[in-house]
Amino acid sequence: MKDYNITLKVRNNWLLSAMRDSRIYTVADLYRATGITQSTLGEYLNLKALPIHKKTGEWKETVLKIAAVLGRMPEELFPPQHIEKALPINRGELSASREEMQWLADNAPAQRNPELLMEKKEALERLDAFLWLKLTDRERTAVLMRAKGATWAEIGRDVGRDPTGKGGRADKNNVSTERARQLHCKAIRKLQRAANYNDSAGGMGILTDAFDAVKRDDGGSL
Repeated sequence: MKDYNITLKVRNNWLLSAMRDSRIYTVADLYRATGITQSTLGEYLNLKALPIHKKTGEWKETVLKIAAVLGRMPEELFPPQHIEKALPINRGELSASREEMQWLADNAPAQRNPELLMEKKEALERLDAFLWLKLTDRERTAVLMRAKGATWAEIGRDVGRDPTGKGGRADKNNVSTERARQLHCKAIRKLQRAANYNDSAGGMGILTDAFDAVKRDDGGSL
């Protein structure tokens, strides 16, 4: 028996991408912009509802309204194969072994939730200069790359490069994925200590908020 059960969820990336381009990151945000109920929006995002009327083939008023708010044509919000056919189900499950989960952790990109990515970007911009001076070049690279969605393998290859460009030992040996994780965790601990100190010194939680947003990439675990 395999150790893990994984739940997969399929969503409408055409609509999600259009929302992201318009700086709309959640169903609640889209509801506020369009006035369309969140349940209806959720059905479009989950590809569970048709965007057209079956009898006439015309676009539904709700879809036209979403398109107008996002500045797109209605056909740019749905995969062509799902304009006339909704998904019967958009969730699935599969089992995975420890080795398969390890491979997934090493090769899968970080979370791509648009709202979370934007929050991380703003958080990184808010980090004070003194805080970044506490990190080594490798630690800084690990944090920045992971916050931008890089895999551990990609981080390992990048931090393993010879910064002089002269083809030293580091160019020939990539840093392992485990070492990349260790660098990231060490950097996060440094940031946490700095953020906690900032709060105790009357920093109003700004650095702590930034740290929390960056850390959340790994589910809040160190």
